[in-house]
Amino acid sequence: MKQYNFKIIVAILMIVASALPGAALAAEFRAEKSGATNISEAVNDDLYAAGSSVALNATVSGDAVVAGSTATVSGTVGKSVWAAAGTVSVIGNVAESVRAIGGSIFINGTVGHDVVVLGGQVNIASTAVISGDLVVIGGTVVIDGPVRGNVYIRGGNVTINSALAGSAKIAARTLTFGSQAAIGGALVYSGPVAAAIPDGAVRGAITYNKTAAKDYRSGSDSFAAFAALGFFFKIVSLFVLAYILTTVFKRRSHDLVQNSFTRFGWDILHGFSALVIIPFAAVVLLVTFIGAPLAVLAVAVYAILLVLAGLLAPIMVGAWAWKLIKKTHDYEVNVYSVLIGVLAYYIAALIPFVGWIFCFVFMLAALGVLARSVLTAVEEAQKRR
Repeated sequence: MKQYNFKIIVAILMIVASALPGAALAAEFRAEKSGATNISEAVNDDLYAAGSSVALNATVSGDAVVAGSTATVSGTVGKSVWAAAGTVSVIGNVAESVRAIGGSIFINGTVGHDVVVLGGQVNIASTAVISGDLVVIGGTVVIDGPVRGNVYIRGGNVTINSALAGSAKIAARTLTFGSQAAIGGALVYSGPVAAAIPDGAVRGAITYNKTAAKDYRSGSDSFAAFAALGFFFKIVSLFVLAYILTTVFKRRSHDLVQNSFTRFGWDILHGFSALVIIPFAAVVLLVTFIGAPLAVLAVAVYAILLVLAGLLAPIMVGAWAWKLIKKTHDYEVNVYSVLIGVLAYYIAALIPFVGWIFCFVFMLAALGVLARSVLTAVEEAQKRR
């Protein structure tokens, strides 16, 4: 069962790798402010789309990378689909592979290569055709469509009701065979109860490994996969928020980045001061009856500053990296620099000690420039009075 575990890890890593700068520089980005992102015109490149809901109804010549609460791919994709959403539906035809993570995953179209998915509910419809391998970690897994490669599944309740041309390796709490089930190769099955396998349903050898009754969704492999899913959602969510922030407040975000790098060292000091002094001052104010409202206000401002600093820090990293890449004199803030910054910031956060220091320094600088901007705004407001 090690082979399909390896494929799951590789697939999740490739979801992140697919958004690396080299690929992102030649791509089209879609993220609507309304939250609903609909793509109805042909995209002659790679597509990166995010939103509360994403609907791809057009032809994409390259890869399609989509993320949201719901993601529906009903168009034709010239390369691969990478999807992360609460509900993922791949209805259209995909020339290469599908790699998806979500609560519910539905594959209804034709896939030219492999399908690698992680989901609570996974359904391969009878209208689907998978020309490569199928790799699944899921809760409830139903395979009603043909698979021309091998099948690797780790799930809770697994149902096979279609023709599988290759071999199958399955670890599940229950395994059920439908009337249309047929496995062309060998079957290696692990579970607490032996499955009732119809005569002739498996052409190759059948190997059954009895295991203790447990929920297969709670294994270490599933935990690692869901951790990777959470990390990916974190990156995508941050990118969408940062992108919207820099789009709506384009001039302001540009000015903040420029001001911070102009006084980077001082802003790190200001950020550290704000990080320590504001909560301390709030505690002091809280013990006095008169200062209690100010304490509440201070805590609210502190929370807002931390959230904004968390968004601004990767934007700053991206502007700095973009300046080095493009060899410009200015720190630019654009969709490419934001994407680079988000990826670099959170990949650095995975590196013990050195990476943490790197992220903490930029976080302090972001907090410092924001605190300085708030103080400047307060001073200007007082002068106008």
